[in-house]
Amino acid sequence: YDLEGALTAYDEANKADPTSADVHIRRSGVKIDQGDLDAAGVELDLADKLAPNSDDVLMHRSQYHVLKQDMPAAESDLRACLTARGDHTLAYLRLATILMHSGKIEEADKFAEKARESRPSLSEVYQVKGELALAQQDMTAALQHLDKAHDLDKSNPMALVIKGLTIWQQTFDHQKAVAEFEKAIEADELCALAYTRLAEIKLQFITTFDEANSVVQLLNTAIGICREKDELQELCMIRGIAQSQTEAAQAIGLTSFHPQG
Repeated sequence: YDLEGALTAYDEANKADPTSADVHIRRSGVKIDQGDLDAAGVELDLADKLAPNSDDVLMHRSQYHVLKQDMPAAESDLRACLTARGDHTLAYLRLATILMHSGKIEEADKFAEKARESRPSLSEVYQVKGELALAQQDMTAALQHLDKAHDLDKSNPMALVIKGLTIWQQTFDHQKAVAEFEKAIEADELCALAYTRLAEIKLQFITTFDEANSVVQLLNTAIGICREKDELQELCMIRGIAQSQTEAAQAIGLTSFHPQG
């Protein structure tokens, strides 16, 4: 990605229309991609001054707060967004997700249902409802929601990733879980999280050096496309484990990961 080129283009757009909040919103996105959250915050503050209480500014700023791990501020912006625009489906879903992770399941359910009423054919609605069902230990409902999310949008990898995790955590059937992660990668080959979860499970069942090397290659692919700092750190850690297991086994003369008789 030519991030500097994008910034230059937005600078020109800002000169052409210095009253545009959208230019600053877009610049904030580039700054986030560059890993400069402080600069992104400055851009969003400028956007807010140009368009106070804009639902678009509030939505983007809520995501900025999530990246800064300031969940109360994110929740506040999302509630303000819904005050400004009561049919904002994505705001309902993001707020439901934040409330779910805060343990406010009942309120999160209400917002997820409002999202469903607003856009009943949106895949992400059922993805979030699936996560909420999981939070309430209802695996049957979770899988139903996640299957519907996938049926509505075959290109949405996250429903498949969450389904794979659900199957693994509830049944420990690694083959079925692996199948879901592989389908997620087919749906979106840039979904780094699918590679991460697939590698984690495969790493637990490797028996040969070739299998270990294939896991490392999976992780190399994910590292090459990952844009989230925390996710990148996790990927590098898992790759280090895979490589060290292979090197240690070879160093003591093993020809596979099975104990030698």
